[in-house]
Amino acid sequence: MSRILLAEDDRVSRVMLQAVLTKWGHEVKAAADGVEAFDRLSDPAGPNLAILDWMMPGMTGLDVCRRLRAIPDIRPIHIILLTARSKGSDAAAALEAGADDHLSKPYDLAELQARIHLGLRRVETVQQSPKPVGNGQDQLLQRILSRFLPLNRLAIGAVLADPELLGTPPVRSGRCDISEAVRATLEEAGRLLSSRVTVEASGPSLRAEVSGETFSQVLHNVLIHARLASADRPWKITVSWTREGSQAVVRCVDDGPQVLPEDAALLSWPVTTLRNQSLAPGFGIFFANLAAETAGGWLRCTALPGGGMETEIRFPATPE
Repeated sequence: MSRILLAEDDRVSRVMLQAVLTKWGHEVKAAADGVEAFDRLSDPAGPNLAILDWMMPGMTGLDVCRRLRAIPDIRPIHIILLTARSKGSDAAAALEAGADDHLSKPYDLAELQARIHLGLRRVETVQQSPKPVGNGQDQLLQRILSRFLPLNRLAIGAVLADPELLGTPPVRSGRCDISEAVRATLEEAGRLLSSRVTVEASGPSLRAEVSGETFSQVLHNVLIHARLASADRPWKITVSWTREGSQAVVRCVDDGPQVLPEDAALLSWPVTTLRNQSLAPGFGIFFANLAAETAGGWLRCTALPGGGMETEIRFPATPE
């Protein structure tokens, strides 16, 4: 059972949300103001996820974030800030203060549940890393999110105002032949990969429960991430696919630079070039993982001994 701190000065809102969180299976500790929230979270035995109201007496949600992030070697805490504010600049301010996520009131419970699930996954990933994530990586992630989330909210607002802006859905349902989809993706990505990147592809005829467009979107982002991480040195990517039980499995193995295991574990978050931080961070693996999970699959990155990385993509295989 996960433990969550809920800090909300409005008693009715606090009691209602606490009841919802408890129904979802979480152990909830409630705080009525920012000072109490900070005391509970700064306790080494405190929860690893917090939902904080922005405006609270004693100490605002922003103040709680800033003071917590200033504590050396504090345990991983994922902070979701709730606010009646909706401007992109306010979202950026929340993230720069140390919040990991930002949700405007009134919020949808399904969206809140998804964000809590994502936050708990991040905490679990960091806890399982061989060593703590460095401050430099945390700061890098905050800088990326402070730009990414406000842009995402602007996009959502535009779509709500004009739904036809969505055009063709980015994630389609359907089936595809993995062999054909891989070859089509490699042909499309050829110019971006450049002549310095050699790609070898092999595998049997295999159909998967994912549209060719969506699979291509996933693989394309994985390949472009590899190209960015390689800088300008020549290297090789091997793409292979096979059936494992009920799963269609695609593996992309590169011989690129050394990747730390904890970096590889974080690549499905919006940080794609931790192994080559001289480059501008991108979103390749993050978007690839998002598309894969939305279509019923998943993606995992693993550091390889001696250098390079394996990216494993899985989708349900079409029954034979």
